[in-house]
Parts: sequence; structure tokens; C-alpha cells
Amino acid sequence: SSCPNGTCTYYDTSSEHATWGTISHTLATDINGSIINAIRNRYGDSTWRDRGALDSNGGFAETRIPNRAAVLIEHLNWALDLT
Repeated sequence: SSCPNGTCTYYDTSSEHATWGTISHTLATDINGSIINAIRNRYGDSTWRDRGALDSNGGFAETRIPNRAAVLIEHLNWALDLT
């Protein structure tokens, strides 16, 4: 069976954090790309899924509340053996 995996990096462009939305998006894109590159090339896992930089749209306090650029990295690696 296949195991879900991947990395995404959230940023926020909601009205509460709009001032920092553009820079947060750039930061999320750069960080996510670096993580994916490291996993695929340095650690040799070419199947690692790039889930991208995603707008949380106010969904996470970690990216909505700070009065500065902010991102939240979600790194998923489930190894589940159901046999």
C-alpha cells in the first residue's frame, strides 16, 4: 500500500494579515521549494510530494496573528502497515 507523504507551507492573506500577505507568500514558496529540493535530492526520496505554498486564509493563528511575515510548515510522512 502507498503511504501519504508531502510537504506544504501555509501563508495568510486574510484581511487581518493582508499587510504581510505578499511577503509571506514569497517566504512560503521559497521555504517549501528548499525543503522539497533537500528531501528529493539530498536524501534521495524522489517520490516526496510537493503540496506547495497554500493560502490558509485566516485558518491558522500561527500565520494570521503575527504582525510580520509568517509561515506554517506541514510535513507529513505516514508509514502505516495494515498487514
